Amino acid sequence: MTVLCKICNGAVTPTVPAIKCSSCAIYFHIKCIGIDKAHFDIIKSLSGVFWKCENCRSLNNTTEAGQCNCCKLLPNLVETINKLSETVNTLQQQLLNFHSDRSNGETIIQEVNEKHKQAKNIIIFGSAEKADVSIDEQIEQDRLFIHQILEQLNLPVQPNELNVHRIGRRNLVNLSPRPIRITLKSESDVHMIVRKFQNLRNIDLYKNISMNYDKTPKQIAYYKSVKQELTDRISRGEANLKIKYINGTPKIVTLN
Repeated sequence: MTVLCKICNGAVTPTVPAIKCSSCAIYFHIKCIGIDKAHFDIIKSLSGVFWKCENCRSLNNTTEAGQCNCCKLLPNLVETINKLSETVNTLQQQLLNFHSDRSNGETIIQEVNEKHKQAKNIIIFGSAEKADVSIDEQIEQDRLFIHQILEQLNLPVQPNELNVHRIGRRNLVNLSPRPIRITLKSESDVHMIVRKFQNLRNIDLYKNISMNYDKTPKQIAYYKSVKQELTDRISRGEANLKIKYINGTPKIVTLN
């Protein structure tokens, strides 16, 4: 196959010397590119010396210039990437906060609903429970016992108006009395009964009986934490402290 000069399109022969571009591998007559025979012989004799045509040199210069420009742009590119990374981290944190706020909102709504449902309940502790009666009989006895308390307090509530049941699983082997939950018609009845019940504590029949408002699990957990704080402060030597409900929330106060 005849090799042709890129410039003159003439054949490359041993008598018409030509040089090959080390980049594009195209041949050029040395006379067409202005290289004399002496320089041509020197180039051929030197190991590791390569020649590039004008187009390849121009392309190489353009590439190097582009690389230089890329090097100049690199710091800005790194800064942009860092800013984007910070933005992504911020968005991720905002997303986590959104889910957390939503979860907290749902928890608050659930707690409010539970408080609303339990606002008409009273819990009675210490009322005797018998193992030799049926569940229905025990409920009826509890209802009559509670009605007796209400009569002592001069409160007009009939037995059939009381929704009564024991809390927890019945244990026939070791029967310790389970608390009784009473559901009344209104919150005002609940507050009245709990407040007036203190007047019956000096009667022998009721000295082992205690009464309190129904509480949600979160309220119970919070009260336990306040009670533990009270115990810790007393153990450190603080005196005249007690738990007092302020606006429905248990707080540690100092006695005057």
